[in-house]
Amino acid sequence: MDLLKQSNNSGGRPDRRGITLVELLVASGIALTILVAVGLVYFTSNKSFKFGQATLSSGADLRLAMDWLGRDIRKAEGITKVVSGDTVTVTLQMPSSVASYDVVYVLDDEKNLKRNDGASVRTVATDIATFEVTTTDDTVALTLSSVKTVLGDQYQRSLTSRVTMRNAK
Repeated sequence: MDLLKQSNNSGGRPDRRGITLVELLVASGIALTILVAVGLVYFTSNKSFKFGQATLSSGADLRLAMDWLGRDIRKAEGITKVVSGDTVTVTLQMPSSVASYDVVYVLDDEKNLKRNDGASVRTVATDIATFEVTTTDDTVALTLSSVKTVLGDQYQRSLTSRVTMRNAK
Protein backbone atom coordinates (compact mmCIF):
# COMPACT_ATOMS: atom_id res chain seq x y z
CA MET A 1 0.00 0.00 0.00
CA ASP A 2 1.41 3.34 -0.98
CA LEU A 3 1.11 5.98 1.76
CA LEU A 4 2.12 8.72 -0.60
CA LYS A 5 -0.40 9.28 -3.28
CA GLN A 6 0.45 11.66 -6.01
CA SER A 7 -2.04 13.43 -8.17
CA ASN A 8 -1.86 16.48 -10.26
CA ASN A 9 -3.84 19.41 -9.01
CA SER A 10 -4.38 22.71 -10.67
CA GLY A 11 -0.97 24.07 -9.61
CA GLY A 12 0.96 21.28 -11.27
CA ARG A 13 2.49 20.18 -7.95
CA PRO A 14 2.03 16.63 -6.75
CA ASP A 15 -0.48 16.28 -3.87
CA ARG A 16 0.99 14.25 -0.95
CA ARG A 17 -1.24 12.56 1.57
CA GLY A 18 -0.28 10.40 4.61
CA ILE A 19 2.38 10.62 7.26
CA THR A 20 6.07 10.17 7.09
CA LEU A 21 8.11 7.81 9.22
CA VAL A 22 9.59 10.77 11.15
CA GLU A 23 6.10 12.10 11.96
CA LEU A 24 5.04 8.63 13.11
CA LEU A 25 8.09 8.33 15.40
CA VAL A 26 7.52 11.80 16.89
CA ALA A 27 3.82 11.04 17.54
CA SER A 28 4.71 7.67 19.10
CA GLY A 29 7.29 9.35 21.35
CA ILE A 30 4.77 11.94 22.52
CA ALA A 31 2.14 9.26 23.16
CA LEU A 32 4.65 7.14 25.09
CA THR A 33 5.67 10.14 27.21
CA ILE A 34 2.02 10.85 28.05
CA LEU A 35 1.39 7.19 28.93
CA VAL A 36 4.43 7.09 31.23
CA ALA A 37 3.31 10.30 32.97
CA VAL A 38 -0.22 8.95 33.46
CA GLY A 39 1.18 5.65 34.76
CA LEU A 40 3.44 7.44 37.26
CA VAL A 41 0.52 9.55 38.51
CA TYR A 42 -1.61 6.41 38.86
CA PHE A 43 0.99 4.41 40.80
CA THR A 44 1.89 7.36 43.04
CA SER A 45 -1.79 8.02 43.76
CA ASN A 46 -2.42 4.34 44.43
CA LYS A 47 0.49 4.15 46.90
CA SER A 48 -0.65 7.32 48.62
CA PHE A 49 -4.23 6.01 48.85
CA LYS A 50 -3.15 2.68 50.36
CA PHE A 51 -0.86 4.41 52.84
CA GLY A 52 -3.64 6.81 53.85
CA GLN A 53 -6.12 3.97 54.16
CA ALA A 54 -3.76 2.01 56.42
CA THR A 55 -3.05 5.01 58.64
CA LEU A 56 -6.75 5.77 59.01
CA SER A 57 -7.49 2.14 59.80
CA SER A 58 -4.69 2.05 62.36
CA GLY A 59 -5.90 5.25 63.98
CA ALA A 60 -9.48 4.01 64.08
CA ASP A 61 -8.38 0.75 65.73
CA LEU A 62 -6.43 2.64 68.38
CA ARG A 63 -9.29 5.07 69.09
CA LEU A 64 -11.79 2.22 69.38
CA ALA A 65 -9.53 0.32 71.78
CA MET A 66 -8.87 3.46 73.83
CA ASP A 67 -12.63 4.16 74.02
CA TRP A 68 -13.35 0.64 75.27
CA LEU A 69 -10.50 0.78 77.78
CA GLY A 70 -11.48 4.21 79.05
CA ARG A 71 -15.11 3.26 79.53
CA ASP A 72 -14.22 0.04 81.37
CA ILE A 73 -11.56 1.68 83.56
CA ARG A 74 -13.98 4.40 84.66
CA LYS A 75 -16.34 1.68 85.92
CA ALA A 76 -13.62 -0.45 87.55
CA GLU A 77 -12.72 -0.53 91.22
CA GLY A 78 -9.30 -2.11 90.73
CA ILE A 79 -6.80 -3.10 88.05
CA THR A 80 -4.18 -5.83 87.71
CA LYS A 81 -1.53 -6.14 85.03
CA VAL A 82 0.38 -9.33 84.21
CA VAL A 83 3.13 -9.56 81.59
CA SER A 84 4.21 -12.99 80.39
CA GLY A 85 6.56 -12.92 77.40
CA ASP A 86 4.84 -10.98 74.63
CA THR A 87 1.42 -11.39 76.24
CA VAL A 88 0.05 -8.53 78.35
CA THR A 89 -3.08 -9.19 80.42
CA VAL A 90 -4.95 -6.38 82.16
CA THR A 91 -7.82 -7.36 84.45
CA LEU A 92 -10.32 -4.73 85.54
CA GLN A 93 -12.18 -5.67 88.71
CA MET A 94 -15.75 -4.46 88.35
CA PRO A 95 -17.92 -3.65 91.36
CA SER A 96 -20.90 -5.97 91.79
CA SER A 97 -23.24 -3.00 91.31
CA VAL A 98 -21.88 -2.50 87.78
CA ALA A 99 -21.28 -6.06 86.53
CA SER A 100 -21.03 -9.60 87.79
CA TYR A 101 -17.79 -10.24 85.91
CA ASP A 102 -14.32 -8.76 85.51
CA VAL A 103 -13.24 -7.34 82.16
CA VAL A 104 -9.96 -8.73 80.83
CA TYR A 105 -7.88 -7.18 78.05
CA VAL A 106 -5.21 -9.38 76.47
CA LEU A 107 -2.52 -8.36 74.01
CA ASP A 108 -1.64 -11.73 72.50
CA ASP A 109 1.40 -13.03 70.60
CA GLU A 110 -0.24 -12.08 67.30
CA LYS A 111 -0.43 -8.42 68.40
CA ASN A 112 -4.22 -8.41 68.70
CA LEU A 113 -5.83 -6.63 71.64
CA LYS A 114 -8.84 -8.65 72.79
CA ARG A 115 -11.54 -7.75 75.30
CA ASN A 116 -13.22 -10.49 77.33
CA ASP A 117 -16.23 -9.32 79.32
CA GLY A 118 -17.27 -12.74 80.60
CA ALA A 119 -19.97 -13.14 77.97
CA SER A 120 -17.94 -12.64 74.79
CA VAL A 121 -14.43 -12.13 73.47
CA ARG A 122 -13.94 -9.33 71.00
CA THR A 123 -10.86 -8.12 69.11
CA VAL A 124 -10.79 -4.36 69.58
CA ALA A 125 -7.49 -3.60 67.81
CA THR A 126 -4.94 -5.32 65.60
CA ASP A 127 -1.22 -4.76 64.93
CA ILE A 128 -0.66 -3.39 68.44
CA ALA A 129 3.06 -2.87 69.13
CA THR A 130 2.83 -1.72 72.75
CA PHE A 131 0.15 -1.79 75.43
CA GLU A 132 1.30 0.02 78.55
CA VAL A 133 -0.78 0.49 81.70
CA THR A 134 0.48 2.33 84.78
CA THR A 135 -1.58 3.18 87.84
CA THR A 136 -1.25 5.80 90.54
CA ASP A 137 -3.98 5.81 93.19
CA ASP A 138 -7.20 5.92 91.16
CA THR A 139 -5.66 7.22 87.91
CA VAL A 140 -4.64 4.92 85.08
CA ALA A 141 -2.24 6.02 82.33
CA LEU A 142 -2.66 4.14 79.05
CA THR A 143 -0.43 4.00 76.00
CA LEU A 144 -1.34 2.10 72.86
CA SER A 145 0.77 2.09 69.73
CA SER A 146 0.52 0.21 66.49
CA VAL A 147 2.90 -0.41 63.62
CA LYS A 148 1.71 -1.19 60.11
CA THR A 149 3.79 -1.86 57.03
CA VAL A 150 2.27 -0.52 53.82
CA LEU A 151 4.05 -1.00 50.50
CA GLY A 152 7.37 -1.42 52.27
CA ASP A 153 6.99 1.69 54.47
CA GLN A 154 6.35 1.36 58.20
CA TYR A 155 3.84 3.60 59.88
CA GLN A 156 3.66 3.95 63.66
CA ARG A 157 0.87 5.63 65.59
CA SER A 158 0.48 6.07 69.36
CA LEU A 159 -2.31 7.20 71.64
CA THR A 160 -2.04 8.03 75.31
CA SER A 161 -4.75 8.73 77.83
CA ARG A 162 -5.27 9.23 81.56
CA VAL A 163 -8.44 7.78 83.02
CA THR A 164 -9.78 8.02 86.56
CA MET A 165 -11.46 5.01 88.13
CA ARG A 166 -14.71 6.30 89.60
CA ASN A 167 -15.29 3.24 91.78
CA ALA A 168 -11.73 2.79 93.08
CA LYS A 169 -11.41 1.51 96.61
